[in-house]
Amino acid sequence: AGQITGTFFEDNATNQDLWKVDATHSQKLPNKFNLRGTLDLGSNRSLTQFDDSIEMRSRLHTDSFANIERNWSNSSLDITTRYQDSAGADRDDTLGQLPNISYKIQSLPILKTPLYFNMDTSAAWFVTDLNSDPGEDELFRTSRFDFHPQLRLSLPLSPWFSITPTVGGRETLYGRGLRKEGSTNKKLSSFSGESFDVSIATVGPKIDRIFYLKNSTTKLKHLIEPNLTFNYIPDIDEADRLKIKSFDGIDAVAPQTSITYALNQRILKKVEVRPSEFERREVMRFNVSQTYDIREATIEKSAGSLRRPFSEIRFDWDSRPVDSLLFNMDATFNHVDNLVNTVNFEAGIKPANNLWLIMERRWVREQTSF
Repeated sequence: AGQITGTFFEDNATNQDLWKVDATHSQKLPNKFNLRGTLDLGSNRSLTQFDDSIEMRSRLHTDSFANIERNWSNSSLDITTRYQDSAGADRDDTLGQLPNISYKIQSLPILKTPLYFNMDTSAAWFVTDLNSDPGEDELFRTSRFDFHPQLRLSLPLSPWFSITPTVGGRETLYGRGLRKEGSTNKKLSSFSGESFDVSIATVGPKIDRIFYLKNSTTKLKHLIEPNLTFNYIPDIDEADRLKIKSFDGIDAVAPQTSITYALNQRILKKVEVRPSEFERREVMRFNVSQTYDIREATIEKSAGSLRRPFSEIRFDWDSRPVDSLLFNMDATFNHVDNLVNTVNFEAGIKPANNLWLIMERRWVREQTSF
């Protein structure tokens, strides 16, 4: 299945011919592989300035990609080829993943022990233009292989308290490095980066209370779960980190010592669907969380530099009181500046089977559009 759309526009004011070609494609391949792709091409001077959509007029780049994926019960394979180019005539930014292959193994128990194993591994080839001037190209090509296995130990110390430590190792190989020297970019030879990560997560002590509805077998359970998570990534391989041209979250992994604390409240509904047969589902979840950056609080800084170890406070509400209604909302609050920075919410109603009507609104402070 797919769709192809083409547009040609003759601009008499500038004597330029503008064009745009869009295509989408999806296909089921043998052995349960799925293919989907998007073609997003256009002339150097973009047609988006004549589009009625604010989103299209304000977008910064085109995005063409092809993706093949395959999911198993506890693992997944993803192969993505992507090419992004500037949508405006005043810049020449290019980013290509040619391709990015990732294989992930979800948490698997090791024999009959409380140990679990998971792994993320990927191989990627990138190309980008280091010079955003439309008249000049300075292409930089590199490759990357990343291997990140983790071991997790599940320790339910009691029905109301559990602790889960996780230890991981990371090895990342780069085909080329990059270093800024004044106004020039110096391309470096291949190198590798090594690191490890430790996290300890606790849940509890849990508090709950059950409410019985009159003249009904339905029960509501209010559950309060405090959460505390300690994350640590050591400050090693700094010399190699400075050579990295960052493309995604793998390249952005940095030293970290932090504690995240949260208070999670949930309301669970237990309904009798058939005599002596019950079904339980979550009708509401409300979470308040914040992170304290120990590294930010203790690292050496120049005189007069501000320390802000406390992150924004995040509020997250998800609710589905009945099958046909939903209301979700999240917001972040900067307690230092006493400002709300983001608000997102969605409300939906399901008037009939297989039909949802949903309204979303997203707001970010100091953005020109939302």
